Amino acid sequence: MHRFIRFSVVFLVVFPMPHLQVAAAQKPGSKTNTTDLRPEFKRLELTPRSQGGRGTCSVFVVTEAFEYAVSKAANKTLRLSPEYVNWAADKACGENQDGAYFHQAIDGVTTYGLCLESTLPYKNTYDPNWSPSKEMRETAEKNLRLVKKTLQVEVVWIAPLGKRGLSETNIRKAIDVLRAGWPVGIGAAHSLLLVGFEGDPLKMQSGVFHVLDSASSSFRTVDYNYLHDEVGDAFYVRCRKRGNVDLK
Repeated sequence: MHRFIRFSVVFLVVFPMPHLQVAAAQKPGSKTNTTDLRPEFKRLELTPRSQGGRGTCSVFVVTEAFEYAVSKAANKTLRLSPEYVNWAADKACGENQDGAYFHQAIDGVTTYGLCLESTLPYKNTYDPNWSPSKEMRETAEKNLRLVKKTLQVEVVWIAPLGKRGLSETNIRKAIDVLRAGWPVGIGAAHSLLLVGFEGDPLKMQSGVFHVLDSASSSFRTVDYNYLHDEVGDAFYVRCRKRGNVDLK
């Protein structure tokens, strides 16, 4: 679920792009420019999951971005719960709805924490009356404090929600983020997680972007026009430090 409207919003975590380290020698169109995070997803056992018949694509993207960042920094599989993120997004925005915008899901995570999927598996149907126990919430909030302290996890906005269509400048920023080793969430009528590219994705028919798609529960590709014409916002999650964390 990802509609497009204009609004003003205060994001809880925003960090500037200049800190990003990118290899300067790479040139669009060259094979050395190709980046593919799918092998790392596989190594970390972060295989594609299905959102089923629910409109939770943006929730899945936010969950996947956080779990990849913390799993990579901790060098272990830390599978997070989309169901908890969906509840947290509702709680953060004060609405009962299945699915959320990126900023609502991110606000939910940064306010109510991170829950392991083993603790709260994804449900086939949405229950607006469900809420986590006090113990589950306290554990999720403790998990978030731990990854913030140990791994320095943070959210960076490439393009907050606005008009449909990313500028070429923002698409180039997304490519730089992928080169630096972090997937990028892109919001559209159906939200996706960018996990790589090959060829020259800034030119039609010269390259493609690889994406993780929770609707098809698979990796697939999209082209430059999709980002330029359809995407309304983009973000990524990264960790500034590596270390061992044991989430509960």
